[in-house]
Amino acid sequence: MEIIVKGQTNKVTLTPGNFPGAAGSFWIGAVLRGSNLLLASSDLSRVKVTRQVDGQKREWVLDCSQSAPDLWLRDGDIIDVPENPDVPH
Repeated sequence: MEIIVKGQTNKVTLTPGNFPGAAGSFWIGAVLRGSNLLLASSDLSRVKVTRQVDGQKREWVLDCSQSAPDLWLRDGDIIDVPENPDVPH
């Protein structure tokens, strides 16, 4: 799995205990918050998840800013966390 933050790609392995605070869960919100990769400038309201399903690329744009949507991550997912344009860089 990859988590992209501020254009930097971070390879992440989904294994229980990898994400502090995630308690072995692979829900998108728990993994993002437990990854220690988010920045103050990360825009959690427009997180893009890309996944291969039956040989086809599927993409979702999710709002993870409050309570994260019910998306269980899978190995091979690519999570792209954009920058918030309203936060000075």
